Amino acid sequence: MINWYNEVSRNLAKIPDCVAYFDKELLEAKKQCKIYGNLERASAALPGIVEERFSQLQQLEAILEYLNIELRRLRSKTFRKYLENYNRALSSRDAEKYVDGEDDVVVDVSGEDAMVVVR
Repeated sequence: MINWYNEVSRNLAKIPDCVAYFDKELLEAKKQCKIYGNLERASAALPGIVEERFSQLQQLEAILEYLNIELRRLRSKTFRKYLENYNRALSSRDAEKYVDGEDDVVVDVSGEDAMVVVR
């Protein structure tokens, strides 16, 4: 199993691959959780399944937290740029609106939204 946290933290371009992987895993998990046949055998396998899927959830949570940290870092840097380098005095709210419209911030938010959908 690939450690997607390391992959995404090294290269944000891997987010679509990560989302595709976890979408595939979600479909597989839905099939895996169905109980059929011998109830005792199915209930004996359930703790292992839960542990595996919970570790995947923890990986998704870690990736999402990393993306949140990166978004805050990017917003802070862009916010500072507007407050220090803009020709006229801006209120904090005006600078925030400019930051929200920056292409880099919008792209970062869309990557984060993709991870939230998977979670």
